[in-house]
Amino acid sequence: MARTRDNLWRLGPLAGTLTVGLALGLLPACSSMSGSVSSGQAGTTASAVRDPVLQDIPKPAGFVLDAERSSAIASGKFRLAKCEYGGALTPSAVKHFYEEYMPSANFELQHWSLDRGEYTMTFQSSSEVCTVRVRPGNWKQTAVLVEIIPRPQGSPQHESQPPMRRPQ
Repeated sequence: MARTRDNLWRLGPLAGTLTVGLALGLLPACSSMSGSVSSGQAGTTASAVRDPVLQDIPKPAGFVLDAERSSAIASGKFRLAKCEYGGALTPSAVKHFYEEYMPSANFELQHWSLDRGEYTMTFQSSSEVCTVRVRPGNWKQTAVLVEIIPRPQGSPQHESQPPMRRPQ
């Protein structure tokens, strides 16, 4: 019994080294399974998946719709939506994701801002305005709120003169 214990004691440091080496060797495989692209280039982002509610708006892989906090309605070409998602990417990675993938959905970035850790991006297509808000969530999650409204039509300026006031 003492001899077996001595042999295990000698293998202890070796076994620990092998375990650490194996764990470090598997880290790159784990990160590639998380849904993000790990090509080593700066600026790479998560892959896009199709969302069942907002079908033409890209969604980062691994992000899940929070149905209790979301609403959407569509009638013909008209739609209003306010959908919230949660996932494991950092807020800056989510921002880069939308900057990269929204043009493929025919949305152009109009402006973005950062206010106390929350990114706000406004995109426009020929018929809609899409606002994406990205903020840190609970438990190392990131919350994403995607809002879609119809784009205002017509000119903001009056084409004719306003009616004259009647004297009193």
